[in-house]
Amino acid sequence: MFCEHCGQEIPDAAQWCSACGTQATVRTTTTPSRASTAGAAPAPELRDSGAVTALSVIGLVFGLIGMLGSFIPCLGSLAFFVGIPAAIASAIALAIAYAQKAKRTFAIVALTISLIGVVISGWQYFSIISAGEKARQQMQGR
Repeated sequence: MFCEHCGQEIPDAAQWCSACGTQATVRTTTTPSRASTAGAAPAPELRDSGAVTALSVIGLVFGLIGMLGSFIPCLGSLAFFVGIPAAIASAIALAIAYAQKAKRTFAIVALTISLIGVVISGWQYFSIISAGEKARQQMQGR
């Protein structure tokens, strides 16, 4: 049997735990985890998922291309069109990770990088559009 307090295996006939000194109670299950002895439920083990990893890699690569490309003056506004599919792929990876109870750190990183690229290139795109509108208004005003 196992000690209720510390989880150490003790002989079935023991009345006291030799490891921690608490009184033994009859309990014949597997070794309890430290989290369950403290009253908290043990955290579920997250598994690996090939689909999550593949989509996260795609999202991260295209997200990095979009983010780095967004820093190029004028042409960086076109990185918006690379960052959007990257963000979508990363979001799908994250949704699959939650559905499959899989590891999701990589998908979160890929989504973050993609969204940073989308925001920067989107800001640049709309700045160029508004500058074009101002130039058109000034030319028509003459």
